[in-house]
Amino acid sequence: MDNLSKPVKILIGIATIWPPIFMFLFMFGFFFMGFVMPMIVGDLNHMGGPHERDFIALAAFIIFMALYLFTILLWNGLMIFYIVHLFMTKRIAEGGTKALWAVLIFLANILVMPVYWYLYIWQEPASGQERAA
Repeated sequence: MDNLSKPVKILIGIATIWPPIFMFLFMFGFFFMGFVMPMIVGDLNHMGGPHERDFIALAAFIIFMALYLFTILLWNGLMIFYIVHLFMTKRIAEGGTKALWAVLIFLANILVMPVYWYLYIWQEPASGQERAA
């Protein structure tokens, strides 16, 4: 599991940084849908009536919730991937270090997964490091 290709590493990296980015987008979107969208939709009186305004609000909500569901599923999949990678890799010594990484990935995943990705997936192993463990 240590011999991932560069494009796969990049895809995993993009997937790993998506949940923290979405967290900020979620907060902004929540603010937007709660405070700004009613003002915008209220200004669209020329669109022909409340049905069109309701459709815009509903479409925005559905898109927002679809992204939220996608992110939650991705987040859980990434957590599984990182835990499996952690116990399959030979780059980390057995024992307390793997257990500590597992606890950190499980409890502080949004902060720890990008660090783990950089240290153990993106960086190439030092020569002889895989054979030593």
